Amino acid sequence: MIRLFDTSRLRVDEASLNTPEAELNALYADVLKILIPSVVEHLPTHFHDITSTAAAIRWFERMTSESRLLIIRLKSTEEVIGFAFIYSDNLDAHIGYLFGEFCWGLGYAKELLSGLIKWCREDAHWSRLIGGVDIANVRSSNLLIGLGFVSLPEAKGTTQFYVYKLD
Repeated sequence: MIRLFDTSRLRVDEASLNTPEAELNALYADVLKILIPSVVEHLPTHFHDITSTAAAIRWFERMTSESRLLIIRLKSTEEVIGFAFIYSDNLDAHIGYLFGEFCWGLGYAKELLSGLIKWCREDAHWSRLIGGVDIANVRSSNLLIGLGFVSLPEAKGTTQFYVYKLD
């Protein structure tokens, strides 16, 4: 794994299929722990029904082949508490994130996104971050707006998109 950035409470690493097998096996267990129905309710179908190690492996392989998969850990315990995703489209970075339900409401999403914005400004080549949020997920929408993301004029189905200009 490659360390991308730290915040006051979080460590964010990038995973890949080159990650040592022992670490991968631990990550598959974390995927099973975190991707429960309440967490993935408003996410695309390939996040659903991850109930076996084989399904966790397939999900991990898909995510690392389609995007940069970020592993979010608590610095104090090294516990994996969530995942973030970056799909690059020229100068745009499409982002997504999720946290285990046991971490909701503790400010980790804001801390993650603030750290991600800082990291992108310093080390990445993108000019915009774009995040899509299910319109039913008001807390995530409010979080993005509070961090300076701007709502794009039209929703796509049940997804509202927000953009953050880095330059």
